[in-house]
Amino acid sequence: MDKIQDRLKEEEVEREEQEKRRHSVIVFGLNESCATEAEVRVADDVEKFQDIMHELEVRHESDITKVVRLGKKAESADEKPRPLKVSFSSEESKLDVLKKAKNLRDKKEGGLDKVFIYPDLTPKQREARKKLAAELKSRLPPLTLSRKDWMIEIMWNYKLLLTSTTTTSYKLRLLLSVVIDIADILG
Repeated sequence: MDKIQDRLKEEEVEREEQEKRRHSVIVFGLNESCATEAEVRVADDVEKFQDIMHELEVRHESDITKVVRLGKKAESADEKPRPLKVSFSSEESKLDVLKKAKNLRDKKEGGLDKVFIYPDLTPKQREARKKLAAELKSRLPPLTLSRKDWMIEIMWNYKLLLTSTTTTSYKLRLLLSVVIDIADILG
């Protein structure tokens, strides 16, 4: 009986954590400000992310409610930048950013092709996503193209897409139907 209650409590905590993260994204590769004052650094982060949203043609710039860098501040300028957590006032704004985030890889100017935006996932969700990626890689059919010519995208809702990196965003992207039930992987 205690095991059941513990499991229910764990699931409730997980649901609460997912609810907290429902309106947030994590941005990797966005350069940090060199300013010493925290307010200036936060304002710089907001401005940089709004520039990204403008570049992606996302019209929810005013929906940003909170911006915070995760982790300890780097001591030297040549270290990689800390991830940036961006919270929105609505889930719609978050989803709009995530849908268009893949277009950053085509934006070479300003180093935006090195910026990646992902949903804010709980540790349990990140583990499930990692297992899905491994499962998809193991199920790739033998192709005449090498695996370097294919890119795996795991969408925020656990949809798995396999697209050709040899096509451009304007051409038809190849889609391989690989259905993996998350329940099978998690056991």
